[in-house]
Amino acid sequence: MPPHYHSANSYFGKKKHGAPILLGYRKDDPKFGATTREHNMSKSCKGLAMELVKCLSESDCVKGQNRPYRECAKETSPCISSECVGLRETYFNCKRGQVDMRARIRGNKGY
Repeated sequence: MPPHYHSANSYFGKKKHGAPILLGYRKDDPKFGATTREHNMSKSCKGLAMELVKCLSESDCVKGQNRPYRECAKETSPCISSECVGLRETYFNCKRGQVDMRARIRGNKGY
């Protein structure tokens, strides 16, 4: 084989103990999943969404008036706390950062 061709083993790493090495970690290594999850969390807004839902569920809008979360999260709803409004704005900026091409290169800010 000519020297400029690379086999799949040289790209992914040679197999050790039956598991291919991907970017320095073996697939069966417990660190592999942990680092992948931590890396993906900075790009997702799941944590913010869960905090926003928790904040809205404790608000008078959802508890007292039995209105849907979506309606309570709107800007026109005066019965939610300023903390929920701040979480809503931060969540919006996080979601907007996922589609912003400049942020896609740098990476979305981790929350």
